[in-house]
Amino acid sequence: MPFPNEDEVRHISDLKVLADGTVLVSSASDPNMDDGPFSSAVYNAGRLAVDGAHHAVLRLRKTDELTPLRRFTKQDDRKIEAIAFPRDGRAIWGTDDENHGGWVRFDRVTP
Repeated sequence: MPFPNEDEVRHISDLKVLADGTVLVSSASDPNMDDGPFSSAVYNAGRLAVDGAHHAVLRLRKTDELTPLRRFTKQDDRKIEAIAFPRDGRAIWGTDDENHGGWVRFDRVTP
């Protein structure tokens, strides 16, 4: 993932496959200190489909084609480790910010 790009990055801190096959991935930076600072982003990483022979086909976007659906910098101090995408068009991000507690945000994004 292009961001975060600091040391101690979890390139995939959560992954969800939506009903239409869209693959959402969160990436998070955790300096292994319980006080942060943390940063994270959520991406539409590609699509999972089934071909004519009923085999799963995963088509991932190239790194230079990825644009964050949502990005949280070190100033935001959020470490996304949970993604939910109800069918009503809302996204839900969940974080584990260690000593700063947890956080849930409802958002509107187009995957």
